[in-house]
Amino acid sequence: METRQRLSKAYITRMLKPGVVVLGNSIAEIGFDMKSHVGWQRDGHRYNLGLTGVSLTELVKYLEHTIVTGNLKSAVLVADLRFFNKLWREQPGFDASRLATESNGLGDVSTILSDLVSVLFSWDAIESSVQTVRQQKIGAHNFDLNTGHRLFIENKLNAPRQKFVNGEVMTYAPPPEFGFSYVDSKTGRTSWDDLSRILDLANRFDVSLHIVIPPVHASMLAAMSVAGFWELSEDWKRKLVRAVLEYRQKNPDAADTPIWDFSGFHRIALEPLPPVGGVRVMTWFVDNVHFSPPVGTAIIDRIFASEPDTSEFIEFGIRLNERTLDGHLVELRRGVSKYMQNNPAVVSELEEIFEVAGKSRPCGAIRCRVE
Repeated sequence: METRQRLSKAYITRMLKPGVVVLGNSIAEIGFDMKSHVGWQRDGHRYNLGLTGVSLTELVKYLEHTIVTGNLKSAVLVADLRFFNKLWREQPGFDASRLATESNGLGDVSTILSDLVSVLFSWDAIESSVQTVRQQKIGAHNFDLNTGHRLFIENKLNAPRQKFVNGEVMTYAPPPEFGFSYVDSKTGRTSWDDLSRILDLANRFDVSLHIVIPPVHASMLAAMSVAGFWELSEDWKRKLVRAVLEYRQKNPDAADTPIWDFSGFHRIALEPLPPVGGVRVMTWFVDNVHFSPPVGTAIIDRIFASEPDTSEFIEFGIRLNERTLDGHLVELRRGVSKYMQNNPAVVSELEEIFEVAGKSRPCGAIRCRVE
């Protein structure tokens, strides 16, 4: 799926020339259905450019591609700590030569022709198309070609406990290094160089950019604390705010780039968990990191200053800057401490998961190094 997804979305954005995109990984792909919104009404076609397991380097390339081939006016970057890790490699199917850039125009002709031959004539493509049709009949996940949104199946909300109390947080330190680094050891390029490139593209091509830190379930925040990722997350948010501020200082004519943090211990994140050994029909989350489309709509409402639809979304999200950051981080620390005190069973389950996982890693811990 990931291979076809990257190829397909490259050419679909070339054809549709969206005025609005949401960028990110599967969190964005599942959570934003790209329905009409007052904040987007004048900006043209809306497209979800979420890519499963995406790296920040890939997102830079896809943003540039969408700008060069179309008429982009507005972009929402759904920022996940995972893809700021330079140890998180590009996924199969990513080929930068099929993407348009400022320097190469519409992309490498030979790669584009090869893609067309592959898609139109390969048996794999034919078989994939047949399988897609079959899967659609039984309600499997495929993305909507017109919007890019991964089709959301309501029965996915009927979730077992292990979708919420699990080792998902370990993906912040992926194999084989089991570490975290903002620096690519091969090229010397950093995640902050990539972010600066995104900010620069938005500035020079007059694209209104919003950065969103997505909500996760409270159980995921507890997992971050138990597994030792809490300080890393705080450091990332500080660096993110600082990077945007420094870019603005170096480019005083650049438009403001708001950063919104929707993580926290609000009513959405505190949705009751499925029972041990059982399932529960959830409203706001598919699992501990993927939220349902109504939450994505509430995020768009918030960042474009619209009124939330329901009381559940009151006080949902905070604008991060140098004045609000420290206080917000203090509140998050208080929140995770309170949640863990009130949910000792969750903490015990997580501790057991990480103890077993740590023993299987070379360093004997969940995270082997941080740079």
